[in-house]
Amino acid sequence: MAAEIHSRPQSSRPVLLSKIEGHQDAVTAALLIPKEDGVITASEDRTIRVWLKRDSGQYWPSIYHTMASHQNRVSAIIFSLATEWVISTGHDKCVSWMCTRSGNMLGRHFFTSWASCLQYDFDTQYAFVGDYSGQITLLKLEQNTCSVITTLKGHEGSVACLWWDPIQRLLFSGASDNSIIMWDIGGRKGRTLLLQGHHDKVQSLCYLQLTRQLV
Repeated sequence: MAAEIHSRPQSSRPVLLSKIEGHQDAVTAALLIPKEDGVITASEDRTIRVWLKRDSGQYWPSIYHTMASHQNRVSAIIFSLATEWVISTGHDKCVSWMCTRSGNMLGRHFFTSWASCLQYDFDTQYAFVGDYSGQITLLKLEQNTCSVITTLKGHEGSVACLWWDPIQRLLFSGASDNSIIMWDIGGRKGRTLLLQGHHDKVQSLCYLQLTRQLV
């Protein structure tokens, strides 16, 4: 499978700039490396790969890591430039974090259900992990270990997507129960807001800080 990078020139259709090929199964996530001409990808072939652009203009894997800690589909990845970590969740009920410099696995934490989605606060090193049981677990990640801070319970179906707003410190979660919950993490008062506008499962969401709109 391939990950594609597009550009949108003014008054024209998107133009294909590059195609990254090499995965043996569906690509489940792809993200750009800040301040680098590189891409990190995850796939159902249980690999996470770091691709850097060469002088030839082609992308080649700088780190090709078959995830020993993931024995099933990798569902989400986050890259932290400050710590040089790749944090990932998978359908093997696990969240893991690895060092991109050495390629070594640093730590893992297991859940009772599939880990379906992931968000990360770069300042505090807190990870939010949604799972198929409808729970969201807040973890504090350390170099080689982690601790469970709290578990957020409110959804009656599997959590499909998360969005973290580090400015207002709000967490939004969408689930198969057709609802979205806003969790006031920064207020420390346990305030939640249930948003109901969909008639089927919520698959993705995005919070726009400038206009304070949830899409």
